[in-house]
Amino acid sequence: MLFRSALTVSLVRYMETNEGKGFAFVAFRSKDDVQKAIEELHNKDFKVWIIHSQSREKKAL
Repeated sequence: MLFRSALTVSLVRYMETNEGKGFAFVAFRSKDDVQKAIEELHNKDFKVWIIHSQSREKKAL
């Protein structure tokens, strides 16, 4: 299952209302898992949302 490989999911919310902004950040165990998620989810319908996915590298501190 795709989401078992997710390490963290951070839902982005408005501070004032705690209402979701409609996007999240997901960290996966490996780059292969990231690629699988992109291939499986990008531009797919989910209820009333269309999921857009992309990869980015972790920022260096």
